[in-house]
Order: sequence, then C-alpha cells, then structure tokens
Amino acid sequence: MSETTLPVKATTGHYGAFCQDCGCSFHIHERHFCGGMPVDKNHLRVRHNRVQQMQAERRSLHLDSDMNISEMANYIHSQNREMGWWDKPREDGTMLMLMVSELAEAMEGFRKDLMDDHLPHRKMAEVELADAVIRILDFAAANDFDIAGAIVEKLQYNRKRADHQPGARAEAHGKKF
Repeated sequence: MSETTLPVKATTGHYGAFCQDCGCSFHIHERHFCGGMPVDKNHLRVRHNRVQQMQAERRSLHLDSDMNISEMANYIHSQNREMGWWDKPREDGTMLMLMVSELAEAMEGFRKDLMDDHLPHRKMAEVELADAVIRILDFAAANDFDIAGAIVEKLQYNRKRADHQPGARAEAHGKKF
C-alpha cells in the first residue's frame, strides 16, 4: 500500500491534491479529509488505495429523483469536486450570489414563458430553479450543513409562527406574500 504525504495548507477552503503515484485527485477540507480520514496540523497522510476506493464509490453512485436531500447534496458536491469546481478556494459571498443569479434567470424564464436552451423539453423557469437548488445543495455539502435537518426544523417553526397564520396574514399590515 502506497502512502502520499502532503503539507496541509494553512488557509481555509477546499484544495485539490494529486497522488504522486498515479495522478488521481483527492480533496483536502479545512476541517477534515473529504471522506472522513483525519488531518493532523502538519501533514495529511492518505492511503492511496482508500482514495481510489472512494473515487470508485462516487462514480458508482446512482443518481435518481428518489434520493433524499442529504444524499442529493452529497452526490452533487462529489460530482462538482470531480469536475474541478472546488479545486480552488471559493468565496462564500460569490457562491451565494450565484444562487441568486439562478433565481433571477428563473424569473426571466417565467416572465417570458421560455423553454430552456439546454433542456428544450423543459421550461426555463423549471431548469433554472433546479440550477439554484443544485448550487444550494453543493454549497450546503461543502460547508457540512445539515440542510435536510434545517428544512424540517424551519418548516416546524413556520407552522407555529403567528405571522404565518391565515388570520394574521389577512390583517391590514399582515404578510401578503
């Protein structure tokens, strides 16, 4: 079993790395090795065959619409890492604004009742909303957010909020939308 030792970068964010034996890529996260392997402060020791095994597992994942939110977030983030989108640090504000831009594109498609350019059998608004969700779930997985748990808790909280009740919304200064 071959081992590769790499210095851990001191700055935060995601960094790509390459095995010197075969050139396969793997990723270092500020808090842990993506895949659960520990990081010490001086060096990251990665067992080469474990990296290859993890990459094979990611490639074998079957994407389908029955995945739960956490599975989908992990799948999306894994695919985006493999495609190189996380090879360089990504600024959080930029990532959040990219989510907003997808919503703006959805609004444009909805406003003009357009079909999507890339998936012409679907409405543009539908595809751009999917893009927004993809960006949100990718960001959530990259930051180890329990987005599924947060959604459940927020829905439960909103159900009991006085200002979300039909009577409160119907009042003169109630929330209309």
